[in-house]
Amino acid sequence: MQKPLIYGLVLLSLLLCVDPTAATGETLQFAIDGHSMEPTLEDGQVVLVQNISAVAPLEIDQIYVYKPTWKSYTGNGWMHRLYWIFYVGDEVYYIFKGDHNDYFDVPAKRWQIMYQLKEKAPWV
Repeated sequence: MQKPLIYGLVLLSLLLCVDPTAATGETLQFAIDGHSMEPTLEDGQVVLVQNISAVAPLEIDQIYVYKPTWKSYTGNGWMHRLYWIFYVGDEVYYIFKGDHNDYFDVPAKRWQIMYQLKEKAPWV
């Protein structure tokens, strides 16, 4: 094998170790932690999400999980509704808001958006 192919395989292996659903679009379970999406999603409720790589382009009014970028944030991400998509030059920004919040979140970039809400867990 040639070196570029080996490096590519190593990189793919590392990506799958970080997020094993990245290549499959697998559906995962998350438990809601907080009140920002009430009454749509309740604290402690279980939901099913799908890796963003397996869904169509982002849509306004859909609920996504994204990870804020500030250094002090250590959680798994925020699950909020997408309200706006806007462009500044070549950059694309996504504006989210919790249904219960009276303010919008700091703009996010596409690489921060990890999952899309698929459904509330039917067995809960």
